[in-house]
Amino acid sequence: LAEAVRVIDLDNVTLHMFLVPFQGDALPRQIWCAPDRALAWRHWMLEGKAPTESGDCAHPIDRNLALARQFGVDGTPTLIWADGSRTSGYVDRAAIESQLARVETTP
Repeated sequence: LAEAVRVIDLDNVTLHMFLVPFQGDALPRQIWCAPDRALAWRHWMLEGKAPTESGDCAHPIDRNLALARQFGVDGTPTLIWADGSRTSGYVDRAAIESQLARVETTP
């Protein structure tokens, strides 16, 4: 599980992460409503510790779901590459680096 989060250590990569309620909206809302969203997300991803916040705050969760549907994203993780191709589901760091190299060399 920690390997999935290590993509944040890749060089020259822009990551856009969206909380999307594919498996219910309670957890994404709790993460969004946490005082430190990034820390709450990391605790969930690395330790399986869900936030204790109520999830009752202004949030973009419904908007994120609409955006995901607009782009045909129906699960996580989904990686959309600069060339428009996509990878759905878990891939390890080596596969990500290989895809980045392929996309960088594609005219």
